[in-house]
Amino acid sequence: MASGYIVNARLRAARGDLPGALSTLNDAHLVAIECGLDRMRAFIVAEEVRLLIKAGQIEEAERHFAAGDSQLDGEPIPTLHPTRRNESIAIAWLRIEMQRHRLSRARKVAHRWLEFVRRAGAVRSAVTFELLLAEIAVLQGNRSEARRAVRTAVEMAEPAGWVRTFVDEGEVIASLLTEAYAQGPELETPADRFAVRLVSLMRSGPQIESDEEDDDDFGLTGRLANREVDILMMVSGGLRNREIGDRLGLTEGTVKWYMQQIYDKLGVRRRPQAVLRARQLGILP
Repeated sequence: MASGYIVNARLRAARGDLPGALSTLNDAHLVAIECGLDRMRAFIVAEEVRLLIKAGQIEEAERHFAAGDSQLDGEPIPTLHPTRRNESIAIAWLRIEMQRHRLSRARKVAHRWLEFVRRAGAVRSAVTFELLLAEIAVLQGNRSEARRAVRTAVEMAEPAGWVRTFVDEGEVIASLLTEAYAQGPELETPADRFAVRLVSLMRSGPQIESDEEDDDDFGLTGRLANREVDILMMVSGGLRNREIGDRLGLTEGTVKWYMQQIYDKLGVRRRPQAVLRARQLGILP
């Protein structure tokens, strides 16, 4: 039930309808109170806090958190037998502490939770806390530590393909992923390939459905970048990846990464198909 309300709210927020999203979550909050669903109530409050902070409404986020009856006494560190309700409260608390720049407290609590969820084998929760620690590190001016946390989160998330966990965190995580992976995968590992897919998704932004045939014909991720067009021109001339890399000062692995982006954007899977499709679309002469 909580997931249904939260997805509904996120869809409204993605369309720019924050009041509608908050109204949906308020309905869910009332249902949770009426039915005595404390865990659902905590999930909803955490989502309200996330959306309000993303919209820059810090005081309103604090009001919603206080109204959530979290029964919080001090810092929300994991107790002997913490529940998902406790975790949701802790995540909401961390987001507020980060916005108020109480970073030492936030970092300590996030680390405690990360240690606990790792021991418990709760991988998805561990990804969330790694990303929160990355955001805290950015606020503390330590982007190298932030990138390490993001890389760890990517390695944990790759086997299950958790994309939304990264996308929902917004611009800070998107920028860290771009810094770490924008030039292509460092190694040909599943985690690195998953990371560059995340970068591509975050660069393209939300996809809006359209009835215009031109948009549909051009694939899901937008137009080719200048570097991608340059590479495709060399492919049409018969150059291989290593030769293209030598001309552009790129590694062969990076050229392969760019080719994958080209394939995805053109909706093909082979080099001859990519060249043919690009000519049909007027990208290549």
